[in-house]
Amino acid sequence: MTHKQIATIVDITGPEAPELDLSKILLVDDVPENQVLLRYMFQDSEFKLSIAASVNEALAKARTELPALIVSDIQMPGLSGFDLLAALKTDERTKNIGVILVTAHHRESRQVSHGLNLGADDYISRPFMRDEFMSRVHAVLRVKAAEIETRRQARLVTRRNQRLQLVNELALAVNSASDLQAILPPFLAKLAQLIQAEVVVLILPDEEKKELAAHVVLPGGKHLATSLSFTAVNKISNQILQTNVPTLVLYLLDQYQLEKELGFSVPFEAIQDLPLTSREQMVGTLAFVSQQPLTLDEADWTLLRSVASIIAVAVENARLLDSAQQQVDDLIALNEVGRALTSTLDLEQVLKQTTLLIQRALLSEAALLWLLDETEQELVLIAASGLGASLATGYRLPLDERLVGQVARTGEPHIVADITKDETFLTPFPPLSPHQFHSVLSMPLQIKGKTIGVMQALHQKVNHFNHDDLRLSYSMVSSVGIAVENARLFNEVQTFSRQLEGMVAERTRQLAEEKEKSEAILASMADGLLVLDAQDRILTANKVAETMLNLNLEEQQGQPVNPAQLKHPLWQCVLQLSSNPNLTNTAMVDVPATAITPARSIQAHSAKMRPGTQESIGTVIVLRDITSLTEVERLKARFMAGVTHELKTPLSVIRLHAKNLMTYYDRLSGSNRADLLTAIQGQTILLEQLIEDILQLSRLDAGLNDTRRETFNLIEAVNRTLTDLRPLAESKHLNLIWQPPPTALSIMADQKQIERVIRNLVDNAIKYTPAGGSITVKVSAASTNGQALTQIRVSDTGIGISPDQQTRIFERFYRIDPSHTIPGTGLGLAIVKEIVTVYGGEVQLESTPGKGSMFTVTLPVYSGD
Repeated sequence: MTHKQIATIVDITGPEAPELDLSKILLVDDVPENQVLLRYMFQDSEFKLSIAASVNEALAKARTELPALIVSDIQMPGLSGFDLLAALKTDERTKNIGVILVTAHHRESRQVSHGLNLGADDYISRPFMRDEFMSRVHAVLRVKAAEIETRRQARLVTRRNQRLQLVNELALAVNSASDLQAILPPFLAKLAQLIQAEVVVLILPDEEKKELAAHVVLPGGKHLATSLSFTAVNKISNQILQTNVPTLVLYLLDQYQLEKELGFSVPFEAIQDLPLTSREQMVGTLAFVSQQPLTLDEADWTLLRSVASIIAVAVENARLLDSAQQQVDDLIALNEVGRALTSTLDLEQVLKQTTLLIQRALLSEAALLWLLDETEQELVLIAASGLGASLATGYRLPLDERLVGQVARTGEPHIVADITKDETFLTPFPPLSPHQFHSVLSMPLQIKGKTIGVMQALHQKVNHFNHDDLRLSYSMVSSVGIAVENARLFNEVQTFSRQLEGMVAERTRQLAEEKEKSEAILASMADGLLVLDAQDRILTANKVAETMLNLNLEEQQGQPVNPAQLKHPLWQCVLQLSSNPNLTNTAMVDVPATAITPARSIQAHSAKMRPGTQESIGTVIVLRDITSLTEVERLKARFMAGVTHELKTPLSVIRLHAKNLMTYYDRLSGSNRADLLTAIQGQTILLEQLIEDILQLSRLDAGLNDTRRETFNLIEAVNRTLTDLRPLAESKHLNLIWQPPPTALSIMADQKQIERVIRNLVDNAIKYTPAGGSITVKVSAASTNGQALTQIRVSDTGIGISPDQQTRIFERFYRIDPSHTIPGTGLGLAIVKEIVTVYGGEVQLESTPGKGSMFTVTLPVYSGD
């Protein structure tokens, strides 16, 4: 079981919802008279009342006061009672509060169903009697009281199950884990939460090291592991743990400044401890720290005693296992010395293994390996293990000094029972002076009769080594000498090999970087790139080219173009460019549409690959998709043609009437001249409208239209627009019907643009509806996938639109009246569609020729920028 798995197992349930106040009721109504009436209903009752006049105020009071019941009106300005109910049920703090909805409207099943589905406990329609009202209040509160008691019982059961789970999981974990120190902190953190302690401390004595190992688990699962040395005390478990646990805990908190992290000062009496005993021997202690003295019931103490018993047994078993393992390791080390020395030719590894195995085999506290530097006539401490090893490595000693120097010069082994009593070798060397070694065994390291170094074993105990150790070490150093010499030779070969490998690796890295750069350049190109050799075999291509040519590079790389591909016009162009002898060429290809791809226009550029002045070795072809550019040019030409056509008609009329006016001015009567001027003015207005529509479309196309998104009342905007257009409708004897929604409806958009959409739709309906007909404008709210929408419907009883015309009705300059007997620019519906699209909406058309048409505009209530 891993540390991560344990952390997952002992994780506890999240924070519980707060308890509700069964004596408190919150009344929500924006009408003061209704508030007075509700207060009257609760007159002489046992409940404490709180009043809120809006949904936001009610939400704030609900979170702070936690009433057991909220009685709320449904119809309120801004957010409604349904909104309040939805907000309460999505908040963990308020989701259990009971809610009774009150409405003054007729009780509709749809509204009742909506309220109950949102989580309301009851639904009451005004007027109602006080007895009935209070009965419903008491009924809801009885349910809430039962729910509170159920949750309380569930928490007790959960707490009991958590205790049992902790004990079972701890027992399972300590029996299956190899590292006791790794699995205990997560369980101690869970234990702290169960008994509501801020800190749990586990203290374990190590009598051999004469120190206490301490594990401190802080809030949030933070874990601190440390040790305390008590070398002057012989029986740590009996003398320290039985009397000074609170003192030790306070020392730990002060030593590591943990009280700052806890946020409070820990008094002596706030620390409780529980001894860990195994086979009637104390093996450690558990201590618990809290801001206030812990109040533990019998279940808590049972849990603590069970945990303490499991940990105590686990600690004792771990110690016994360590002791047995150490003896096995010592036996294995003797057998491994010879094999380990010949298992590798790495000099550093050989030296490290040598000192460690010698230390283990001889049961010494330190092992040193010196090698002779013949050039400097010095002994260099090349490897060490045990006490002081990190300080000693690298130390140099003249060949004529101290015990190690004598052994190296004479080639004779030497045992010193107590070096502190031998004046000749009083101090081994300064780096080990902090450790008071007494026994020293020294053995020369030889190869082919030549001394190349010295091996030493040291121990703080007097007379630790004997002649048996000398014989054992002699056998070991014989193998060590050969291993060191072989490692030296191998190290020289390895050094040379690494130099070669480094050169190869550097060159490989450079090539890989160049390849990655080339591939990155090809992948980042927006155009397709295809490379063919002189025999038209495919060398490489980027992903864009593969898509354009329907090419699988992995399958066809190095292969010529197959005959099936030549049916494709783009491949035909590629081969024509490849066979063309010119250095560079350009060609255009129109690729027809298929079942899965649209028609495309491709511009191909080719360049021959000629190293120096030699013949071409291949062709590089760049394929650029210019479909969008071609389409833009086509649309621009069509737009200009439409503009020219639409401008020509009013200009022709103006020119004709102006010519007639100038030519026949004296012959024309005043009324005839007025008619001509009126016609000129009408065509001028039509021309001005056409130019304004063209400018509006141009601004929308370029994204330069100044749209100010702000919330406005859509109903007022429709009213204002219809008021402007109503005289026009009445002049044609049309009935303009306005069907506003029952409640106010606001959207976020540019008010002028939305008014233009409405004006264009209604104006079109007026133009194409014969006298005596009707036009209906309706605004309503809707929603799709949770998004609030607004729908504007303009329907008429006009001439209608045929199915083939419906597909083109939103095109620019398209008119269903080709004779132009009905005034208009042919841009009104195009502008409507462009504006609606800007706001993420859509326009739908339903029409039957001879019966009329209905345009439906759907807009989001809140649209992004």
